[in-house]
Amino acid sequence: MAFKDTNNTFSDIAVTSRLEKVNSFLKELDSIIDFDKLRPVLNRNGIAKSNVAGAPAYDNVLMFRVLLLQKYYNLFDQATQDALYVNLLFIRFVGLSLEDSVPDESTICRFRNSLLKNRLYDKLFNSVELLAN
Repeated sequence: MAFKDTNNTFSDIAVTSRLEKVNSFLKELDSIIDFDKLRPVLNRNGIAKSNVAGAPAYDNVLMFRVLLLQKYYNLFDQATQDALYVNLLFIRFVGLSLEDSVPDESTICRFRNSLLKNRLYDKLFNSVELLAN
């Protein structure tokens, strides 16, 4: 669960403390769905383990959670990137720490397009819908 998978830096502890008082659909979704069960499907996506420069790629589950934010909050790629810099709930939902880098709009777009190309997008979102209901 992304809300619990963070480092124990001072900022992470402060974020956790602040978010304990927040009721949110994202916290509910996180508690209902075991996103690791979607990992085998996400791993069939064919996204490389590193980017062009050789840095490790973002985790597939993290990126899928980013797409969920887009869907449920009706965000386009740039707005999603911007929100991941400032919205503590969004940051924590996807599994980032305040010290982590944020996927940029082109990374988000490439991930979504890869899911569409590999015919996994609808399958994954339908799975989440079933699990959430």
